[in-house]
Amino acid sequence: MHTPASSASLLAAMETNFVTHVAWLPARLPGARVLDGPDLLLVDSGLATDTFNVVCRARFRPAEVHRRAVETCRYFEQVGRPFAWWVGPLDQPAALGAALRLAGLVADETEEAMVADLGPVPAAPPMPAGLRIERVRQPAGVRDYAAVVAANWSPADPWVLAYYAAASGPLLTSESPCHLYVGYLAERPVAAAELCLSAPIAGVYGVCTLAAVRGRGVASALVAQVLLDARTAGAAVATLQASAQGQSVYQRLGFRALGQYTEFKPPAHWAPSGSGATLPRSVFTCCTAQRGLTWPQHLHDQDRCRSSVQAEAEAILKRTHGNC
Repeated sequence: MHTPASSASLLAAMETNFVTHVAWLPARLPGARVLDGPDLLLVDSGLATDTFNVVCRARFRPAEVHRRAVETCRYFEQVGRPFAWWVGPLDQPAALGAALRLAGLVADETEEAMVADLGPVPAAPPMPAGLRIERVRQPAGVRDYAAVVAANWSPADPWVLAYYAAASGPLLTSESPCHLYVGYLAERPVAAAELCLSAPIAGVYGVCTLAAVRGRGVASALVAQVLLDARTAGAAVATLQASAQGQSVYQRLGFRALGQYTEFKPPAHWAPSGSGATLPRSVFTCCTAQRGLTWPQHLHDQDRCRSSVQAEAEAILKRTHGNC
C-alpha cells in the first residue's frame, strides 16, 4: 500500500523535525556525540539515560539490517550507556522491528504520530485559575522546566537535571530551534512542553504535568499556547507523538493520527556495564538464547554463530515482507 503524497510529505517533515529535536542540542554539548550517517542517526548524550541517547531514521537495506542493528546495539554496550531506538513510519526496511527484536531489544511503547493544521487553530480551552504560561528565556526557567520533566520519574531523574543544566546556554540562544515552555500555578512550576521549529513543521514534545495537578486542563492550556506561538512563528503544521491516554486531549485541539512510532530498548534489567543480568529466552530466539547469556554477551556471541542468526533474520524479514 502506497502512502498518499500529502501524507508522505508530512511524515518526512515530521521525521526531520524529530531529528532536530533529538540531535540539535546534543551536537552542541561537551561530551555528547551525534553520528548522522546516510542510513542512521545515532545520538549519544554522554549520560547514562535512554531519554537522551537515541537512535532513529533508519534506512537499511534488507540484506544489511541485522548487521547494522547489532553494530548499533554494540556501540552503546561498549560506551556503557542505555539507549532508545525509535522506529517511525518511514524507517526501512519494513521488518526493522523484527530485526531489532532479534538483536535483543524489546518494544517498550508505541505512540501515535499526530498532525494538526495551524491555519484554523481551535479556540483555546479555558485557562485554569491561577495558571501562568511562559516561554523560557532565562537559566532559571530552564531549571524549572527540567524539574518538571525530571518529576516524571520517581525519584526525580538526576540525568534530566544534569542534561538541561549543561544545555542552558545553547537553548537560550536566538539560533535554537527548541523553545521550552513552563506552566506555573501559584508561582510553582507544574507543567512543561517543548516546541521545536523546522519549517514548515512545529513539533511539540515532552508535554507533562506534575501528578498533583493532572486532570485540571493544565496540559491542554499549555499546548494551546504552544500552538499559537508556533503559528505566529510561521509554522503551517504541528506534529506530536501521543500516548493512548493523551490522544483524546490532542484530538480536541485539532490533531489527527497519521502513523505510529515504536520505541525499542534493551531489556529493563540489562546493565550496559555487563554486570550479568540475564535476558529471558523469550526476547530473542537465536542460538545464543539457549545458553542464558546476558544481552551484551548475546551480541558478541553472534560472531560465533552468525550463520544461524542470519538465517533466522532472513526468515523473519521474508515472512514480514510477505505480509505487507
